[in-house]
Amino acid sequence: MFMNDVVDVKPLDGHNVELTFSDGLTAIVDLDRVISRFDGVFAPLTDPEFFRQVRVDHELGTIVWPNGADLP
Repeated sequence: MFMNDVVDVKPLDGHNVELTFSDGLTAIVDLDRVISRFDGVFAPLTDPEFFRQVRVDHELGTIVWPNGADLP
């Protein structure tokens, strides 16, 4: 199965992000359930200010945070 890379991310209210994929598709994704299920490196993502630091790692084609958390 072919997966498109994430090329842009915009943090929204709550734990929502707007993702733009390499094929042009844009989607709003609620990450609340993902974040609440994990601890460790994902624990800081519950802080709204830290969550908003999300960026695209163009090499990996996914979103990442400064502490190394990433979501494929």
